[in-house]
Parts: sequence; C-alpha cells; structure tokens
Amino acid sequence: QKGILGESYFRWRNNNVAARVWLQDNFRQNPPTEINGKIKNGTNRANIEYQKNGEKWHWLVRSAWLNEHILFYDPLREENTNSIANVFIGESELRFLPSKIHHFNVGLNATSQQASVETDNYGVLGDLNAIEASKYESGKPVRNMLAFFVLYKYSSANQKLVWQASVRQELVKNTLIPFVPSTGIELKPLKWIMLKGNVARFFRLPTF
Repeated sequence: QKGILGESYFRWRNNNVAARVWLQDNFRQNPPTEINGKIKNGTNRANIEYQKNGEKWHWLVRSAWLNEHILFYDPLREENTNSIANVFIGESELRFLPSKIHHFNVGLNATSQQASVETDNYGVLGDLNAIEASKYESGKPVRNMLAFFVLYKYSSANQKLVWQASVRQELVKNTLIPFVPSTGIELKPLKWIMLKGNVARFFRLPTF
C-alpha cells in the first residue's frame, strides 16, 4: 500500500480557498482458498473549496472528483478486468445567522456518476449485450442527480433547547424521487442530562 496527500490553503480578508488531492494504491493477492488472481486497487480524490464569510452569513462553494479503479488479473484463466468508477460533485451552500437563536441553511448539490468495465474477455462492454448496452451509453452507465435542501435551526437563549427541521428534494435522471423531510430536538434540563430525538424519512437509490 502506498499513497500521497497534498493540501493547500489560501486566505485573504474574509475569503478562504482550500485544495486537496489524495492518491492511494493498494495491491493484494487472494488467498489460495479464494479465486486465484491478483487485485490492484487505486483511489484518486481531488477537492477544491471556496468560502466567503460575512457578519451574519457564510457562503460555501465546493467541487470534488472521486475516481476508483480495480484491476483484477487471473493468470490461469488469462483474465484481465479493469473496473472504473468516477463521481463528480458540485455544491453551493448559504448559511444565514440573523441572531444566535435562528439559523438558516439553503443549498444546491449536483452529482454525476459514471461506471465502466474493461476486460480482455468481453471488451469495453463487459458482459452487456447490444440491447442492454444501448440503455447504458455504450456500456458505461451514467446517472446525474440534482438536489435542493433547506434547513432551519432554533437554539434557545440558555442553550437548553435546540430544534431543527430540514427538507430535501432530489431529481435523478429528470425524475423526482420521494420528498425527504427530517426534524430533531435536543433538550438539556440539567447539566448532566441531555435528551435527543430525531424523526426522518429516508430513501436509498438503487445501484445503477
């Protein structure tokens, strides 16, 4: 296993910029009890972030690229397969704090996912036939998502009560998925007692 990490930060007045890069490479050989072969797994990640701070507001814009590839080689079957996944993320978020009691948060997130399999046995389409491949853009599935979210948080002056509520609506391949609301409360009647409660609706997207 080997890897490298790089981070850079810039700041001027009320502006902040951060850039990060992670590169990692793993190699392992399967035990004899499993399928013979060697696996080489690599992960690449990059992120850039911009923040601007005001007296009662905070604006954040960030983007990220995630890449993972798994190379499998079996000398007995002469199989050489390379699985690749790419994710691109862009997000903008605005936080508004008119007072210590009220906190508002609104944001927009755009995500694009892509996957492909290259193999000596089947070619770039893997084991997809022509009909299936036409659905996945020449054997490379792509899924684009757009999400809008809003959050409100209330904190009492004595900090003994905190309540927040949020909503999220997401668009996946031009289709609206179920609306996702959530709410939570935190009570601290005594210094040594804290009560928490959360209610939320979840929706998990299937693998594309």
